[in-house]
Amino acid sequence: MKKIYIIAALAGMAFILFIMGDYFSLFGTRQDEITDFIELNFKTIDEETGALVTDAHVRCFQMKNHNACVQRESGQAGIVSINLPVQKIITRSILFEKNIQLRETEDPKVHIMFNHDAYASPVETIYIQGLPELTTKVMTVSMPKPMRNAE
Repeated sequence: MKKIYIIAALAGMAFILFIMGDYFSLFGTRQDEITDFIELNFKTIDEETGALVTDAHVRCFQMKNHNACVQRESGQAGIVSINLPVQKIITRSILFEKNIQLRETEDPKVHIMFNHDAYASPVETIYIQGLPELTTKVMTVSMPKPMRNAE
């Protein structure tokens, strides 16, 4: 009976040592690159009154990429949601994900133009490396009235 306890204790200690060794990357790591989407939400408001602006549409562009995002339905009035495709580099050990980074692009910025028939089209610029911090926020975009020609 003592032998069973000793074998179980040794197996448990070996398992714990394996987990700790993998956590500290003693058995090596590998890098995987995956395509993922980052969702951003924007609240569009009238610049003068602060009222919500509904039915705004977006167009995203970068250098050599004139269609850099996909607009999706947010389900909320005055909220515009977009999905930006990104390449993530994930460093993994056998059991753990060690690090997740966004792969650098040729142009580090994404320009997002907000279009509406009754307003001018403001452009917001976001850096790719700053995207993960923005996913939990609803950013506010002021929609200015269009410039009128003096007649």
